[in-house]
Amino acid sequence: MNKEKLLFNIMTYEEMMSLRKAYNYGVRNFKTRQANTIYMKYRKQQMKNKVAL
Repeated sequence: MNKEKLLFNIMTYEEMMSLRKAYNYGVRNFKTRQANTIYMKYRKQQMKNKVAL
């Protein structure tokens, strides 16, 4: 059983990127805004990890 990891216990990376793409094309609804917010949190987390190394 290969389960994808949920980001912030909300959605998978694939779902997030798909919804974020729609957000970048101008689709503004709850799910796309949520995906964009999660993406920004994810990026900040990744940047912190790189600096900490």
